Amino acid sequence: MGIHNFVYYIRNEGTFSPRISLCVIMNLGLFFIFYKLKMDRSARGIILATFLYAGLVVYLKVLS
Repeated sequence: MGIHNFVYYIRNEGTFSPRISLCVIMNLGLFFIFYKLKMDRSARGIILATFLYAGLVVYLKVLS
């Protein structure tokens, strides 16, 4: 299954937003690991990605 078909399937199934929410939670766990290891630049990049994912989840929840 190609990526286009996979995204189409998830959107029609109605689980797109919950799956992205799970990614946000996993990113926060990864952030705390990098923060604990004193890898500040990597942690900063992960938290930026987390905020972008969270913004996408909020956007998708408002549209639905």
